[in-house]
Amino acid sequence: MIKPPIQYKLNPQAKWHLMRIGHEKTPVILVDNFLADLAHIQTIATQANFVQEQQTYYPGVRAALPDNYVAFVLSQLKPVICKYYAIEQNRPVKSDSCYFSLVAKPSQQLTPEQCIPHFDALNPKQFAIMHYLNSGDYSGTGFFRHKPTGCENIHQQNIQHYQAVQQDQAVAWGRAEKQYISSSTDEYELLGSIAYKTNRLVVYPGTLLHSGLIDETKDLSTEPKSGRLTANIFAAF
Repeated sequence: MIKPPIQYKLNPQAKWHLMRIGHEKTPVILVDNFLADLAHIQTIATQANFVQEQQTYYPGVRAALPDNYVAFVLSQLKPVICKYYAIEQNRPVKSDSCYFSLVAKPSQQLTPEQCIPHFDALNPKQFAIMHYLNSGDYSGTGFFRHKPTGCENIHQQNIQHYQAVQQDQAVAWGRAEKQYISSSTDEYELLGSIAYKTNRLVVYPGTLLHSGLIDETKDLSTEPKSGRLTANIFAAF
């Protein structure tokens, strides 16, 4: 007999928070104790087929998320995203690039792009949703401002200027050292961070400069049972 797919439920003890990041006061949504039963999605992760990420700059391995988990997360978050980002409630939302993720790349193997904060999209109505799934002392996520340009969000109006100044900086000062960014540097200011906490979910615009604040001594792992496991969904309106 085939078992029906599990029905995910919102934890009655879930706590919703709104943060404002940087000079631009970009809204970031944070939900603690998101799922009523976290064990099921953790178990699915241990059975998933993780492979080396090759389509993006993500420095680790990934595996596909189950469709019903993605659908549940979007159903819970859509009204809140629409409220805080001034999006019409009747607009459809589409998901893309839905993965379990584990950071696993040693710093010596990082590309220059993996050593600095990044943005996910130029569309201000595209959002990154990240769910911290494991328990343990792992590093969280930071949000940044590019000091030479003042940019916090990268969009169509400023991307050419941002990239041009980046290139000039690289010529003048050289590329960033081969290491994960975990604090402010000469080029980037850490505006704020969100700690990794079991069953914590975070939502932020894909335009916002960000990075995992990776500590190589404790965060690198390809083991979904004990690594810095996240579920990542990209949603666009």
